[in-house]
Amino acid sequence: MKRLGLLVLFLNAFLSKAQESQEITALKWKDGVYDQYTVDFFNDSKWQKSTEKVNLTIKKGNKNKSIKISLKGVLITPREFTHNDSLSTPFVRYYTNKETYDDYKVYFNNNTIVMFTVKKMAAKPEIQLMYFFGQAPQNNIKEEILTYLEQTSSYFVPTSIYESKDIESITAKIISETDELSSGTYIELGLIFKMKSGMEVQSKNLGGNIDLKNFKISSDQLKEYLEGKKSVWKVDCSKTINKEMEIIVWLIYSPNDKFKTLIPVKCDTENSPVVIQGKIINEYDAVIYNSEIGNVTLKKLEGTGYSTYPNALKELFDKKNIETDLIRVSKNNKIGYINKNGKLIIPLEYDGGGISDFKNKVIPVYKNGKWGFINFQNKVITDFIYDKVYKESNGVTSVVKDNKCGYVNAEGKQFVNTIYDNAFDFNSLNSAVVKLNNKYGCIDKTGKIVVQIDYEKSPRALNSDLFVVHKNDKYGIIKKDGKMLFDYKYDEIYNCGTAWGNAKDCEKYIRVKKDGLYGFVKTDGTVFRECIFNTANDFSGNIASITKTENGVEKKGQLLLNASDGKGNVYKNGYENLQEIEQEKDDVTTSSKSNTKSGTKAVSDKKTLKNTGKNPLYYRTSKGGSASHLNGGSSTTISCSNPIYYCNDDGKGNHTVTGQLISGANQDCGSTVTAQGGN
Repeated sequence: MKRLGLLVLFLNAFLSKAQESQEITALKWKDGVYDQYTVDFFNDSKWQKSTEKVNLTIKKGNKNKSIKISLKGVLITPREFTHNDSLSTPFVRYYTNKETYDDYKVYFNNNTIVMFTVKKMAAKPEIQLMYFFGQAPQNNIKEEILTYLEQTSSYFVPTSIYESKDIESITAKIISETDELSSGTYIELGLIFKMKSGMEVQSKNLGGNIDLKNFKISSDQLKEYLEGKKSVWKVDCSKTINKEMEIIVWLIYSPNDKFKTLIPVKCDTENSPVVIQGKIINEYDAVIYNSEIGNVTLKKLEGTGYSTYPNALKELFDKKNIETDLIRVSKNNKIGYINKNGKLIIPLEYDGGGISDFKNKVIPVYKNGKWGFINFQNKVITDFIYDKVYKESNGVTSVVKDNKCGYVNAEGKQFVNTIYDNAFDFNSLNSAVVKLNNKYGCIDKTGKIVVQIDYEKSPRALNSDLFVVHKNDKYGIIKKDGKMLFDYKYDEIYNCGTAWGNAKDCEKYIRVKKDGLYGFVKTDGTVFRECIFNTANDFSGNIASITKTENGVEKKGQLLLNASDGKGNVYKNGYENLQEIEQEKDDVTTSSKSNTKSGTKAVSDKKTLKNTGKNPLYYRTSKGGSASHLNGGSSTTISCSNPIYYCNDDGKGNHTVTGQLISGANQDCGSTVTAQGGN
C-alpha cells in the first residue's frame, strides 16, 4: 500500500511537471514579430516558410500564473489563447481559444510555437498540425506534442460533444426531489457520458460541463415539455417496463447513432409523494390553497381520492411553511385548518375562512354570517362583527361593517374605524387610498390622513413622501405635509418604472407629459427637462430613450446622466445623444448604472431575436401579450424597450403560458439574442 501511494505521488508529480512545462516554456517567449510556416493540410510533415509574419503578445495574469497568448497575422485571424492553471477546469494545461477539442490549440517549445487541432481525443490522441511560428520546426515536433498530450490527457474535460464516435456509452439519470415518482408529476433528465478516451463527463444539470442542446431524448414513459429554456418530463408510471424507464439518446448531428439507457424507478408506490400527500388530506371533502393563478380548490373524487391532482398536490405541499402556512380543509360543509403534516390546527367549526400564509398566526374566519379573527389556539382576537374581510396586503386587512370600511392590523386588531365608503389595499410605501363622500385621499399605517380626502380621482403614491393628485383635468404632485411640489399643469405624471426599467433607477426623475410631449421633473421640486420630447421612457440606470423633432427632423437616442465621449470629455446631466432616424452613430459613451464612466457605446433601439433551433420558437413581448412564433433558423427585430419571454405550451397544444425571460427590457440593445424553439 505504501508503494502504491508513492507511485501515485510520483505520477502526479510527473504529470504536474509535464503540464507546468508548457507555462514555463511559454513565459520564455517575448512579445514580437516572428516567422510563419504553413503546413500542407493533406500531409502535415510537409511545410514551407511564408512571406507573412505573425505578431505574438503574451499577457501575464495573477501571480504570473495564468497567461493569455495573442497571435495575429495575415494568414490567420486574430486569436487569443488562455492558459487555465487548475486541475479542475476544462482543457487543463492546454492553450485554447475555445472549449471544444476540434478548434485550434497552441504548443510551445524553446524554438517553435505550433498551432494544431485535436482530431481525436483518446489515450493515444490524433492531431493535425496547422502552422509553425518562430524557427523552422524540428522533425520530431509532432511526436513531442503527442507525448505531452498523452501525459496530460487524463485532465481533458470537454464542454461540448459533436460526434457520436467519441462516446462509449450514455447513462440517463432522473433529477427529482425524491426517489419515489408519481404519475403526472414532472422531473428533469441528466446525462452521464463515458467517452472512448476513458473520461466520464456529465451534463450541466448534474453539475458537469455538457450542454444538452446538442442532444435529443425520447421515452415512452415520459412526455417532454419546455419550461423556459429547460426541458421537463411528465411521468407516466403505467408505461414502465419491469420497473424501468427506457431512455433513448442521440446527437442531433448523428440521428442514426442512438444510445439506449434503462433507469430503475420506484413509481406510484405507497411511498411516492402523491400517495403520501393524498393520505394526509384524504379524510376531507376538499382543500383550498393559494397558487400563482389564484385560489385553487381540490375536491376529493370517488375512487381516486386526490391522486388525480399530482402537480397541484406538489405545489400545495411544497409551498407550505409547516408553522404558519396552513391548509384550509372542509368536511360536511365546515372548514378548519391543518399543517402540511396533517395535524389539525383549527377545528372544523367555521363556515368560511381566509387562505394565506398566516405568518402572524392570525386567521380571518366566518361564522354565523359574520367575520372575525382568531389565533392559532382558536381563540377569538376580534369579535365576529364584520360583513366582509378582504385579503391581507402589506400586513393590513381591509374590513367592512354596516357598509363602511376600515382596517385591521397584522395582529388582528382594528386600528382604523369603519368610517370610509371604501378602503383600498395598503401599498409597499405604507399608504392606502380611502374614499369618503365621493372624494379620495390617503392614510398611513397609523390611520393618519396624509393626503386630504378632497380629490375626484385616487391619489397615487410616487414614494413615501410624494403623491400624484388630480384637479381640473390636470395632474400635480403634493407632499405628505400638504405642500405642492408641482402645481396642476401636467396631462399625466407617471409612476417611476411603469414604462420599463427598475424603479430605483428613476426614483429621482419623474416622467411627465404636457400637450402631447414628454419631460422630466425631479423630486427636489425642480424641472429637469421641459416637455419637449415626442416619446420618452423612464430612466434605467443613467439612460432614458427619447425621440425629438429638431428643425423638422425627427431624431432618436438617449437622454444621459454623467455621460462622456470616451476621451475624458464629460457632458452635463441631461445631455441628448440624438441621431436622425435613418442613421446610427456611436459617438457618445455613457456611464454604468453606478454612475461611473464606462466607455460603453450608445444604446440601439432594436434587438434581434434568432431561433437557433429547428422547431418553432413561441415568444411574447409582454407577460400578458399575444404569442408570436419564429420558424427554426429565422430572425426578427424587436424594440429594445420590450422584454421577450418564452411562450410555453399549456399542455393542450396552445402556447399561452408565459415562460422564462429571454431578454429584459432595454437589454441586448443592438445585439442578437439567441433562443431555441421547443417541440
